Amino acid sequence: MDIVKNLSFESIDIYLEDKNIKVIAGKSEFLLPTMDPEEFPEIVPNKVEEGIITFERQKLLSMIERVIFCALRDSENVSRNLNGIYWDFREGGYLTLVAADGYRLALSELSMDIINTPPSFLLSLKSMEELLNVLRSSKTENVELFFDGARVLFFLDDDNIEIILNVVDATFPDYVRIIPQAFKTKVITSTDLFLKVLKRVSIAAKNDQVKMEIKDSIMELTAKSPEVGLAVEELEIEKEGEDIIIAYSPKYLREAIDHIGTSEVEFNITSESSQTMIKPVGDDSYMYIVMPVRLK
Repeated sequence: MDIVKNLSFESIDIYLEDKNIKVIAGKSEFLLPTMDPEEFPEIVPNKVEEGIITFERQKLLSMIERVIFCALRDSENVSRNLNGIYWDFREGGYLTLVAADGYRLALSELSMDIINTPPSFLLSLKSMEELLNVLRSSKTENVELFFDGARVLFFLDDDNIEIILNVVDATFPDYVRIIPQAFKTKVITSTDLFLKVLKRVSIAAKNDQVKMEIKDSIMELTAKSPEVGLAVEELEIEKEGEDIIIAYSPKYLREAIDHIGTSEVEFNITSESSQTMIKPVGDDSYMYIVMPVRLK
């Protein structure tokens, strides 16, 4: 590549001589050693028809986009099980994509017609970002997936593209145990209105914290910082359960609400110090779990 970049000739001649490649362009000549092609690893899995799973590209793309922002960006060995997305195939034809960073978790579920349920696997964040870029620019309507136990093959027929990704040899945490089962307070409000109020109030938060005071049919959002000052705004809500005062990272809230996708959003609050579940109203295929922050 370095040679080609620096050549100013329109045509290049390439020859194989014994175990060397000769590159000639004008008066320039290069002799490059080669390696034994037999040493190149086998990277394409041998597909078995019964193990192929077919996805609608747009659905798979949406699932990935709804969870990938939660994956841990740190790829140190001690945390590499969170530096990716977990593909959890379950009996009954369900696929759940899960990403978490230790403070929050996003989960997207899809019901599929799967005869033979494959094992679950973990793909690194880097691999998932590459897959996401290809899916976004693809013309293929249906994407095929095949997992051979160590590698995952994605085949995009209309684009004539095959992507082979190695799975991560690490154990993803038991995410089911993290999902709260009982709630102290349930709130439903307009997704668009909440996001607009949150963005305005967050101007004063400096990404520190936004306090939510929930009382009767009103949610009051408050943020303050020494540099900017104080911001307070109210919005109407539907509430079940107890009144509560709780605080969150405004960044974590914004990123969650951006992926809700329905006109109304539901907050299921366990307590001031335990995880909160945020989900679209009328859509059980997606949920976002976030830890509150300590009130200042």
